[in-house]
Amino acid sequence: MKMASHQRGVGLIEVLVAMVILGVVVLGFAAMQMRAVGMTGDSYARSQAMSIAQDLVERMSVNYLSAGEYLSAYSGGAALTPLTTLANNCLTSTCTSAQLATFDIEQARYYAAALLPEGLVYIRRDAGASENIQVFVAWGGTNPVPGISDNACMTTSGTADLQMKVDANCVMIETPLVEVGP
Repeated sequence: MKMASHQRGVGLIEVLVAMVILGVVVLGFAAMQMRAVGMTGDSYARSQAMSIAQDLVERMSVNYLSAGEYLSAYSGGAALTPLTTLANNCLTSTCTSAQLATFDIEQARYYAAALLPEGLVYIRRDAGASENIQVFVAWGGTNPVPGISDNACMTTSGTADLQMKVDANCVMIETPLVEVGP
């Protein structure tokens, strides 16, 4: 009597190879999902920062008679710290143009701190076009002040030439505002 030597079923090596391939595919999907979640968070932060900057630019446009007040009301060093409370509320009380400018900046700083991780706001007059004002909103450890520091959102070469850094977490809006007041 002769024994048949036909294999019936799957061998251990085939099962191990299939498990390794399945593991690599699952890890690939997990990595792709993590990347998508990270990109969604970055997109959310970027849209929030753009909304904050756009809101401040629109507020400056409404209060155009005191456009220069936004620069004088803004103290560079103090405004680079996150703001957690609003000192003055121009929504419920009457304010002068200068107080409204301070309130607008405080609101932008407050929303940056509340909606963004390490959110900061910076405003400056464009050195290249003196009638333009630039509004920077940065987050995630990025410094909104243009400069040569490693964490600055933009580099400067000269007084007005700005270049956005590749890994910077910031947005900038430039608006032409001409002060009409005294």
